[in-house]
Amino acid sequence: MNDQTPNYFLWGLLIAGVIAAALTIIFIVLKAKRKVEWSWWWVFSPLLIYISLPLILLAACVVLGLMKSIKSQSKQQGNAN
Repeated sequence: MNDQTPNYFLWGLLIAGVIAAALTIIFIVLKAKRKVEWSWWWVFSPLLIYISLPLILLAACVVLGLMKSIKSQSKQQGNAN
């Protein structure tokens, strides 16, 4: 990939972050003006989702990687016997 090719993954993250921030600001204004009677968890949910989703995906990748590593080690030990 050359330097002129745009990185669509990073652009997607940026756009998702902007959308999450904009929704959070809108929700805060609606809550402050008492237009909605949501809990603060719902008001900040766009940011919480934006932050927690990558962490959940990272944890899933780590678990799958560990499972694959354990499986390959057990196969190697089985071949050694």
